Amino acid sequence: MTAPSRSLPKLTPRLAAVAGLVRQDARLLDVGTDHAYLPAFLVGSGRCTAAVASDLRPGPCDRARETVSACGLADRIRVVQTDGLNGHDLSQFDDIVLAGMGGELILRILAAVPGLDRPGLRLLLQPQTDLPLVRRTMAQRGFALETERLAAEGHRLYHILAYAPAAEPQTPDEFALEIGRPEAEPALLARYHERLRQTLEKQRLGLLAAKEPAEEDAARLLHLTRTLTLLDALSHP
Repeated sequence: MTAPSRSLPKLTPRLAAVAGLVRQDARLLDVGTDHAYLPAFLVGSGRCTAAVASDLRPGPCDRARETVSACGLADRIRVVQTDGLNGHDLSQFDDIVLAGMGGELILRILAAVPGLDRPGLRLLLQPQTDLPLVRRTMAQRGFALETERLAAEGHRLYHILAYAPAAEPQTPDEFALEIGRPEAEPALLARYHERLRQTLEKQRLGLLAAKEPAEEDAARLLHLTRTLTLLDALSHP
């Protein structure tokens, strides 16, 4: 393993959770890298031997180069300004990270290029929004969810999803698509479930109070809430 480099950035809990899913010695591409803290930490600590930090705008690319230079990693981390995955040779990477952006944007970026179904490739996604849409669309596109983890920063909860090309068609159940089954410490998982219960109940009451009540959708939300409560009861008898 490579000796740690100087002045490694300190990762937030969100980025630390992403870093924890990157495989040892993986060839890394970090899309939307901003300051390049993630690739700098992974390469500098010896988790990855080299990486590409990519961003759409010149400002983030300049900040990324500053980080890379400060860490003494300019010979192992390349900063590239480009739109999403365009211009990258995806065969040169093992783990591709898209973190800190909206779910719809992540899906658009992934849909814009071929080659993501290569065996051995993993996609590490941390969508800020539209989690059910991301889970559903990735399954429809033929990707298997290997793991989903939770991270907390203050009042915010973040989901990190690791996907790989599936060997067979994916048919996740409705609970897995809408709620997910993330890994987390019991207290954090309980916090996530309680927040979900409140959100689902608010949505259900709103549907029933509408001028034309959507009773079928309201019943679906009630079923998800009851399933969530049952799982919690089984986990804490």
